[in-house]
Amino acid sequence: MMITLPKLDENDSAPIYVQLSDHIKREIIHGDWAEHSRLPSVRKLAEILGISTTPVEWAYQQLIAEGYIYSQPRRGYRVRAMVDSYGAMQIGQTDKQTARHATLTRTTWSDHQAIRPARAVQYDFHMSRNDFSLFPIAKWHQYVNRIWREEAKELLFYGDPQGEWGLRCEIAVYLAQFRGVSCSPEQIVVGAEQHLLMSLLAQTLLHKGESTHSIGVENPGYRLLPGTFRNYGYQVVPIYLDPEGINLTELEQAGVKLAGVSPSHQFPLGMTMPITRRLALLDWAERTKAYIIEDDYDGEFRYHGRPIPSMQGLRERSRVIYMGGFSQVLAPALCIH
Repeated sequence: MMITLPKLDENDSAPIYVQLSDHIKREIIHGDWAEHSRLPSVRKLAEILGISTTPVEWAYQQLIAEGYIYSQPRRGYRVRAMVDSYGAMQIGQTDKQTARHATLTRTTWSDHQAIRPARAVQYDFHMSRNDFSLFPIAKWHQYVNRIWREEAKELLFYGDPQGEWGLRCEIAVYLAQFRGVSCSPEQIVVGAEQHLLMSLLAQTLLHKGESTHSIGVENPGYRLLPGTFRNYGYQVVPIYLDPEGINLTELEQAGVKLAGVSPSHQFPLGMTMPITRRLALLDWAERTKAYIIEDDYDGEFRYHGRPIPSMQGLRERSRVIYMGGFSQVLAPALCIH
């Protein structure tokens, strides 16, 4: 079996390896590649396409990271087995579509002294200890001064309880472009901390009767999620993790109608949930009328390739409540979640 040759365009805004990985993804989604079938070697495909081996290697690594293919020693790259509902997935928005979405979202804008000394340590493993030397202090100072000049009166009054409209518009653009999230500014709620938003969510689901007062959580996992929901009377059910993330068999047996997961970068084990498990989890939520809380903490960062897209945007009208923040990409002191 040989791959249909993609039309690679050096003038396209997307890098060659992105064009190639997206093409192979579409081939797999459409069923043109049988499960466990072998892909051409890196060198062979580069030779066929008339390009260097580097973009091919990057494309394959991105496909492995997203769970479309896997690698076996001395057996090459092969297609993963997929779930039956694979074809229902939304994936691979073109750059033009993404740009159009961002433009449409931005047009809605017009509508509407004492410092604690740092401890001297050689290595700091705190999860939010970013490289603050890279923060654009001068530019930030310039923007803050401009906002105070233009919006001084409004800044001194109560703001929108859901979060400032302009900020929500920009967050919608950012999430669409960088995380593959499909949402409008009206759907976004901004909070100063994760605990606040989780508390609001727990109360909302209880009030609307959308849950059986129980939640399945990753074991091990981030303690804030189960701790918050337990405080509001939820039964917290720890669900075992296998190498691909939360165990679906255990989740089914638990009988919960709410599950908290961190698919892009599981904490504390660091695994990435492959596309097959994500789709199976979406199937579970749809079939059982359950909700998934997707904690996308640290999802923007990868050593190689593009960030893994969020689970929320894989299907239209998915039963996923997406949670993210800017403590890693900006700074934790800004408190924007």
